[in-house]
Amino acid sequence: QLRNTLRDTFARLRDREAHIRHTASHDEVTGLANRLALLNTLEARLAGAQPCSLIGLRLNDLSRINDSLGLAFGDRVLNAVSDRLRAQWPTALVVARTGGREFLLLLDRLSDAALVDAARRLHRQLQAPLEIDHTPFSVHTSVVTLQLPDDATTLNEFRRRVNLTFERAARSDDPVLRY
Repeated sequence: QLRNTLRDTFARLRDREAHIRHTASHDEVTGLANRLALLNTLEARLAGAQPCSLIGLRLNDLSRINDSLGLAFGDRVLNAVSDRLRAQWPTALVVARTGGREFLLLLDRLSDAALVDAARRLHRQLQAPLEIDHTPFSVHTSVVTLQLPDDATTLNEFRRRVNLTFERAARSDDPVLRY
């Protein structure tokens, strides 16, 4: 009986540890990878001299949605967007929700033209109405792209340049902006 109790205790500890590890690297609302998971993958790619491409997506009106329709509805919007990203980008290295309204997709290296094409396709996919509570609902997005390591060689540069590009995109008429 002691052996069974120890086996059960160790199994529960392993499960709890796996849960803690998962929680540390995944977004609690969408289940996507989080900023830490994305940065760890990017750091390994940069250290291994493995070029990659990045598409960033920001939901421009999430604050307004949360304020007018409530946080629960905002979470349903986030989940609908994350479901669409998972379905449309199954080969992405990482699909992450890295902030309240920000998603980043880390991809194997694409040519500049293919990256812009992919970003414009993503923007069109997300402009198509989402189905939330049996109601079509549209979101407005800004999309940015970076080529790594061309546009950033360190994590600090990467984070700064993604933010700068999103800020420029917010003021731009073009919904897709390259760093």
